[in-house]
Amino acid sequence: GLADTDRLVGTILWAVAVLRGDAPTAGAEAGLEELRAFSRRSPGHLFEATAARLLISLGRPDEAAMELERVLPRVLAGAGPRWLGAAADLAAVAVAVGNAGAAARLYEALAGYREQLVVWAGANTVTGPATHYLGILANHLGRLDDAVELLADAVAWEEEAGTLPFLALSLAALADALTRRADAGDHQVP
Repeated sequence: GLADTDRLVGTILWAVAVLRGDAPTAGAEAGLEELRAFSRRSPGHLFEATAARLLISLGRPDEAAMELERVLPRVLAGAGPRWLGAAADLAAVAVAVGNAGAAARLYEALAGYREQLVVWAGANTVTGPATHYLGILANHLGRLDDAVELLADAVAWEEEAGTLPFLALSLAALADALTRRADAGDHQVP
């Protein structure tokens, strides 16, 4: 019955759907419209970044790329409790749509958050360590040594914390970075 109950519940449901891989459902379209409504009601809260990430899950990369271009300047100039989550969402979008310019700008913006968790909505949801997002950006940018180091850090944190869904995502990203780097010994996880 609180004023932000719908946003808190939506954040949790969205995070679970993304981790389960079932975001592209009938409810996702409603969620997209809800995010757009939130962004109109609460400008500056950067709900558009999450909408862009949802568009990726819905298999609509062209729309996600347009949303990335539209909201990126506001995120880069912004601040506040939703900023880190919005930047992380846009990092995932930049990698998914292959926007190296946006990836480079987001990498620079997120670099100071290396030791942070991406925490959402009054701390009701965490979407992993910032090192995961920095790692996927570095991998996309061809900074393979950095990508391996960042993703290995994310894996270590996720193993220690027991966050298995995030661990699976970071292990997959680390495997990709190691495969791309192809140094001697990269066939073994660091």
